[in-house]
Amino acid sequence: MKEFVRTVLDYPIPGIEFRDITPLLQSSGLFKRTVDEMTEPWQGQKVDAILSIEARGFIMAGAIAYKLDAAFI
Repeated sequence: MKEFVRTVLDYPIPGIEFRDITPLLQSSGLFKRTVDEMTEPWQGQKVDAILSIEARGFIMAGAIAYKLDAAFI
C-alpha cells in the first residue's frame, strides 16, 4: 500500500515529511483492502476497543472497530 501514500516534503514545516493518505482513501477498494489487512491478524479474537489518537487515525480506527465488533475510543 506504500505506493498509495504520498510524501509531502517540508510540510507543515521544513524538515517534516508528511504522509498523505488521500490517494488511498479515494479508492473504496483500496480503503477496504487496507481495513481488511489491518484487521486480519485480530479476526476471531476478543478485541474490546480500538483507540485512535489523531485525525487520520480516526478514519482508519472507526472502520477497524466496526469490522472487529469493538468499541471505538
